[in-house]
Amino acid sequence: MIEKTSKQLITFMTIVSSFMIVALSLLFIDSYGSKTASDNRKSASAAQNTGNYVLYTQTDIDNIKAQINSNTTIKNAYNDLITKANEDLNGSFHFYGGTSHTANSQASRAALRLALAYRLTGDTQYASKAKSVVMTVTSASTMVTDDPSIPDKATASDSLLLYGVDTPGMILAADFLDTYPGFNSSEKQSVKDWFNATARSAMTLHYNTKVQAEAGREYMDLGFTNYNSWRVVLIMTAGIYTKDSELFNFAVSYFKNSLMEEMFNSLGVAVWEVRRITTKTYYYSHYTISGMLQLIILARKQGVDLASYKNSAGANLKTVLDYYYQFANGTPWPYEGIEGSNPPKYSDVWENFEAGYFMYKDSRYNTLINSYRPTYWRSGIMTPNTLFFLSSDFNNPSNPITPNPTTTGAPTATPIPVPTGRINPSPRLPISPYNSTGTPWAIPGTIEAESFDNGGVGIAYYDTDSDNIGGAYRSTSIDIDPYSNGNYSVAWIRPTEWLRYSVFVQTRGIYDIKPRVAFKGPAGNFDIEIDGKVVGSFTIPDTKEFSAFTDITVGNIQLETGYHVLRIIAVSANEGSYDGLMGDIDKFTFVLTKNLSTSPNTQSPAAVPGKIEAENFDRGGEGIAYHDTKTGNELVIQNKGGIDYRPGEGVDIGKNANGATYVGWIENTEWLVYTINVTEDGYYHLSAQAGFNGAGGSFDLEIDGKTQGHFTIRDLGAWDIYTTIPAWPPYIRLTKGTHTLRLIAKQRPGVSTYQNLLGDIDYFEISK
Repeated sequence: MIEKTSKQLITFMTIVSSFMIVALSLLFIDSYGSKTASDNRKSASAAQNTGNYVLYTQTDIDNIKAQINSNTTIKNAYNDLITKANEDLNGSFHFYGGTSHTANSQASRAALRLALAYRLTGDTQYASKAKSVVMTVTSASTMVTDDPSIPDKATASDSLLLYGVDTPGMILAADFLDTYPGFNSSEKQSVKDWFNATARSAMTLHYNTKVQAEAGREYMDLGFTNYNSWRVVLIMTAGIYTKDSELFNFAVSYFKNSLMEEMFNSLGVAVWEVRRITTKTYYYSHYTISGMLQLIILARKQGVDLASYKNSAGANLKTVLDYYYQFANGTPWPYEGIEGSNPPKYSDVWENFEAGYFMYKDSRYNTLINSYRPTYWRSGIMTPNTLFFLSSDFNNPSNPITPNPTTTGAPTATPIPVPTGRINPSPRLPISPYNSTGTPWAIPGTIEAESFDNGGVGIAYYDTDSDNIGGAYRSTSIDIDPYSNGNYSVAWIRPTEWLRYSVFVQTRGIYDIKPRVAFKGPAGNFDIEIDGKVVGSFTIPDTKEFSAFTDITVGNIQLETGYHVLRIIAVSANEGSYDGLMGDIDKFTFVLTKNLSTSPNTQSPAAVPGKIEAENFDRGGEGIAYHDTKTGNELVIQNKGGIDYRPGEGVDIGKNANGATYVGWIENTEWLVYTINVTEDGYYHLSAQAGFNGAGGSFDLEIDGKTQGHFTIRDLGAWDIYTTIPAWPPYIRLTKGTHTLRLIAKQRPGVSTYQNLLGDIDYFEISK
């Protein structure tokens, strides 16, 4: 058996000491991609801020001013900003017209430069010109649309991107003008109304061009990548600026449930590309990452951590940035095919490294950026980034999101080696369960810790070193210890490491998860994640000996039937732990404590594609097949057209004047479960037939426990009028077989509804 003292062989790669929430500013790229300014709500108090300041605080402005004469880089950037702003004073800018991203960004760039020059100098001539540009744009009657018949617009295919890329720059410019006396309250309100309306119209659109991808992936949907990432930047920025929580929450949900899944899960676009699976999506991938980095920083200013080095998304993002860094820093692009004559250029991805330096404090990124700053200053692109990034305090102790442990240095992702010579894309790297059948582990049941998935580093596991210290069982970097004859444990675990397991939940219900663990002395803390959501945590106790294993319990975890991804994440070592190690894990046992299985209301599950009548929710009773805040059918009790369709159950069911049976009297937190059978793999469109007289609520649609979309019931002006309401996002990927759909009602913050009711629903439709 390997001696535990060999655990001293590894040196923990230190994590960045702390983050200061500073801003990405204007991000511009060539005609393939995006350029914008990111924004966020003020984080300083009213006493610190004389303006509204969505993204930057007055402290940020003061820091720039204080360093103009002492920091050569900031001085040069400031001088170039003022030079460009002086040129802008005589310019004529038009937000619409033309199909070029560059042409349409001129007004946004100029407005931001002028407004920033005003904040730094106090010279009102800059403010006057900036206001003129902002008011010209926001006085337009047309907003973002995919309708090519509207005159004076870019093509329908570019409309989402142009607005998503350029409108946030306008928002930041308007925010900088908040203290300008010539910008009166009615003008400010009209500007905010326009931005809010533009963002709301953007919520209803979806760019959905699908292209055939390589190496077995069925489709690459660019609508979930480049175009939509920038559209969501617009929605989040406008939500923060106008203090509209619905817009902000939509953007957060879309980031987590669509962009993150498409880009950074185990089979995500960016991960595939970095693993040399396909090169056809290269341009769209790194431009998408630009928008996603903007969203991460915007949300972080609101205290919402969308992706950091602490989770798999952040780890994968760092790996992708490091891979691109090799080519931006001079390594020849080795691949044949579509990118053979179009390798990555630093000019394409500089903004990713600017943001990457902010997120990971990797000094290589900043060194690379410094060598290119003079070139980009001349075009007025990088100047705002330079001023804010380099003048900000990255070690601000008030930053609410602090890495753990607090050390110095930068995290280093496991590098992906660059192949030599010119090569074609390799076959898809398989990700599969590590067992003889290649099938997901069954729950209820037991999973051996060492039997994490196949798939490689950053895909199926992450380890801070490259060697299996225990030298046993598998040829990966995960450290596996043969602690007794025929038994293995995962050992030598350090913070930030994680393991992935493909599982299949056979029975919907409440489970206890029982990790079998051991350690001598203080150990560490772990998170249990299902499909990217932390569902429980545990601490390995002192069992007095390294091989004295014991069972601990993480209870009350609800699991839905179907395929899921289980991830065990090492969070932090406890004070005094042996060599900073966190404990040994033998296995995990899932014990069903409460069966929540339901059965279809009809003889068989609802067929998909097809319609699902709202009143045909599953059988199983309160808390299992449905949740209703009151007992009995309120539509019957209150003589509101109720019918006794489901005797003895609490869901409120009625029949409207048109003869349609519906579920109504829906209140906040209520939910319904439906068993569905999908006939074939593919992309599906979700919608609901619903209505209400007055403002309604928001409804999440979960499939197998994962939120796949939502829809909002709005005022139709009368009872018994129903309309088709598309869910957002409009397309989701479903696999063949039986699934559980759950509808969850939510009260919209700040929205007053009739008797706190949220709407009437006739049916759902899931169509191809």
